[in-house]
Amino acid sequence: MKRDKQADEAAVVDMNDTLMDYAHKRQPHVDDLAEELAKRAKDNINAIDDYLKDDGEARKEYQAIATGYLRDKYDLEGDDLTAARDDLVHAAIHYLVGHTKVLDDWQR
Repeated sequence: MKRDKQADEAAVVDMNDTLMDYAHKRQPHVDDLAEELAKRAKDNINAIDDYLKDDGEARKEYQAIATGYLRDKYDLEGDDLTAARDDLVHAAIHYLVGHTKVLDDWQR
C-alpha cells in the first residue's frame, strides 16, 4: 500500500491539535503543556492518562482520530488497521516531541 505522506502528516497535526485543545482544558495553567505531554508520551502514551487524570479519554481520542483517518483514507481493517494506527500514533508522538515550542506557542 502506497501511503499519502502529506495526508498522513495532516492527520498527525490534527491529532496533536486535538490533544492540545483537550489538555489545555484539563490543565489550563500549565505554560509548557506540549512539553509536559511529550515528556510523558514519548516512552508510553498511557502516561498522559495519569497526567490529565481523565481515565484515558485524551489517549483514546488521539487513537480514534488515527483509526478513523486510516479507515477512511486507506480502507484498512483488523490487524492491518491496528498496526497502522500504532505507527501513526508513534509518528504523532514523534511530531509532538519535536514541536513542543510551536504547539505551546499556538496554545497561548
